Amino acid sequence: MERAKKSEHDEASIFQQQIYFQFLKREAQGTYNVELQDTDQRETLLTLYGILDEIISSRTK
Repeated sequence: MERAKKSEHDEASIFQQQIYFQFLKREAQGTYNVELQDTDQRETLLTLYGILDEIISSRTK
């Protein structure tokens, strides 16, 4: 069960990185007027403020 949760988390992280990469490509083309936040920075901020994966997943289902 724990391995399945880790695998799910890893897949979600890869998917999120792929989406972020697409946003970065479009940002470089001048498509967006806002600065995109780095996913690693977001993870650090969420951890800093005590918002853990368990809390996030319970609020997004």
